Amino acid sequence: MKIYEIPIALNIVGGYLAEEGSPLVFLPLKPVLKVEFREDEDEFSLGSIEKFVNKRRLEEVADLLFRHSESKVGVKVVSPPNPILSLCYEGAILAALATYLEVDEELLQYIIEEKVKSSERGLLAGSAICSQVRKPIAYRVGEGYVELELGMLNTHLYMIGWGDRVLLNKITTRVRTLKKSYGDIFEPLFHAFCRLSIKVAEYLEAGDIEKLSYMLKLGHKILSAAGLVSRSVEELTQRTEKLGYWTKLLEDIGQYIFTLTAEDLEKRLKRYFKDLEVYKLYVA
Repeated sequence: MKIYEIPIALNIVGGYLAEEGSPLVFLPLKPVLKVEFREDEDEFSLGSIEKFVNKRRLEEVADLLFRHSESKVGVKVVSPPNPILSLCYEGAILAALATYLEVDEELLQYIIEEKVKSSERGLLAGSAICSQVRKPIAYRVGEGYVELELGMLNTHLYMIGWGDRVLLNKITTRVRTLKKSYGDIFEPLFHAFCRLSIKVAEYLEAGDIEKLSYMLKLGHKILSAAGLVSRSVEELTQRTEKLGYWTKLLEDIGQYIFTLTAEDLEKRLKRYFKDLEVYKLYVA
């Protein structure tokens, strides 16, 4: 039996436009996910996070990893962290399994991208890679990734929202419809978003929190202008702005916004947003 402690990884920009060629930027975060491997078993035991994971897809991707390594083990999630509706858990489990089986990140990316044909493949592959390398990354579907050197210390990521599922295929369909119907407007707008994602990676490495925050806020406005942000999330963003904090939509499968800061905001945010989920994560 072996236990791996693996950081979860969240996408802070690019997820909704992954199929349009946008770079995705991921951050590895704590608390970690603990995954146990047993050689005398071959079952998946996900515990309380099973409702956040596409178990069938997870097992199918894992089966390809098993075939490559010519071995099979039982997988058990020992210590799930916060109950966040996100693809980060599925990515972390695959990252832990790939590490255990000595499968490198490039092959893990290839397997996920080939197996997963939905609009979730970019978020899932990028999350798994980031968890496995344990560093921030910039990743593009079908191309690869680069590791980023984080220029900020003692950074917290606060998430606020609720676990209503967002169907990424609907998001992708809307993006394509906008490009087809209003190409002269949305083609350059989405191209600007891709450039913005690159700037986010640059400012992360430079540790320039002011410029990073501005880019992320601008990214939120572009998504909002395209109608990709729900009215409820927009209202939540306005509530946080009244507190004096910038926020951006977390481009994932849940309805969350986030902010990055060195400040300890946990008590204030939980007191103000008693009706919502509030999570404090640490950039690993």
